[in-house]
Amino acid sequence: MCKYTTEEISFLQQINKSSPKAYLRKKAQALILKSKGYKRKEIQKIVDVKDSQLGYWIWQWHKHRQHSFDVKPKNQYRRYLTLTDRQEIIQMLRNKKPKDIGLEGEYWSTRLLKVYIQAKYQVSYKTDQSIRDLFKEAGLSIQKPITKDIHQSDSKRQEFIGLVKKRSLNTTGRVLLSW
Repeated sequence: MCKYTTEEISFLQQINKSSPKAYLRKKAQALILKSKGYKRKEIQKIVDVKDSQLGYWIWQWHKHRQHSFDVKPKNQYRRYLTLTDRQEIIQMLRNKKPKDIGLEGEYWSTRLLKVYIQAKYQVSYKTDQSIRDLFKEAGLSIQKPITKDIHQSDSKRQEFIGLVKKRSLNTTGRVLLSW
């Protein structure tokens, strides 16, 4: 049998009576029964919980006491930037160019914004998705650059176009150039 102070018992009774969350009421009820000397099997049947859950509640109570009832928010991801920092970055993206704040480049890129955030806020993201989300929130779209084959030369391209034009003069159909 565990030793509970009268303050702890009154705390548990208060939780049992007034908590809006059913699992907290069950937890308080189980701990009150434990304080009265009930065995774990009896408490399991009364409160209708598994033995592992009951054991966890009891362990939590012995370790943290009243703090074991602190409700932690669920489904909240950790934010690297505060909301005010995010708003500041979004306003900066809308109103300034990289060269206005001392970075090289005419237009914003994920690399430039990543460098800026690292320098000013000491935050580094593992992936570029968060950076893209900032661009999207600022109303900017990401444009992929036009790629060019490094093996392609302008002289060969012009030669190809010339050959196609010569051949197309003798044909009656249409020719679609694709380079």
